[in-house]
Amino acid sequence: MKRIEVSLEEQMVRAYEDDKLVYEFICVSGDDDHPTDQGSFKIFRKQHPYRSKTYDVPMDYAMFFTEDGKALHQYHGPAPLSLVRTLKTELTEWFGSHGCVRLEEDAARTLYEWAPMGTRVKVSSRQSILNPGFTLNMKRLDIYGYGNLFSQDFNFTSGACRPNPYGAAGLAV
Repeated sequence: MKRIEVSLEEQMVRAYEDDKLVYEFICVSGDDDHPTDQGSFKIFRKQHPYRSKTYDVPMDYAMFFTEDGKALHQYHGPAPLSLVRTLKTELTEWFGSHGCVRLEEDAARTLYEWAPMGTRVKVSSRQSILNPGFTLNMKRLDIYGYGNLFSQDFNFTSGACRPNPYGAAGLAV
């Protein structure tokens, strides 16, 4: 039996067939004002391409799991999803979605093709014990062309935010 699990704590989506993990993808879920619903759901509608009627934005490879329109779907923003995910988990919830679970294009397409209608979707805040953690070093990051987000270098490690003495830019996983 196929199932999808969304970990809000880790910002990860995992797909299982029976008890075997077959896919694992990063994601970005809802922000504080528009949280992703927790619980057990089923995919009841799939649509590609799709455009949100509420927000007038693309939601390609949409797999709807709540009646109010929350879905797993492709992210279409200007910054890489991996960066948005890191900023959401380590800096501010502002970088979250309006309740949907956003995925990179390849991940959204893969899940869309893999998961039939009726696939169970479990959304929880539970963190996997397999999460290895990460460090993100940033230097004068410019998001959306609005100038420098930081005036100095920062190092994000396991939820901590402190100046980065090395001034290195990049992601070490």
